[in-house]
Amino acid sequence: MPSVPSISLAQSLRDFRRTWPQLVLTLLIALTLISVAITPLVTGLIKLFLISADEGVLTDADIAVFLLHPIGLTALMVVGSISLGVLFAQ
Repeated sequence: MPSVPSISLAQSLRDFRRTWPQLVLTLLIALTLISVAITPLVTGLIKLFLISADEGVLTDADIAVFLLHPIGLTALMVVGSISLGVLFAQ
């Protein structure tokens, strides 16, 4: 008589063989959505926040000052949370 873990493993493998095409398709759709929609959104948000900076280009010291400003902290939180969401989506 086969043990319960071996029966469960066999059922799991059978389920995986049946559903792996859907898993691959879901992964490809998610990666495409991230590449096409969310990455340009994050880039646009960074540019939008940098418009509030005095200069278009920031040096190392200007980046630190910008991030300590309330708008910079907001930018850091918004862009960081969206980027973290993208990582979780992957």
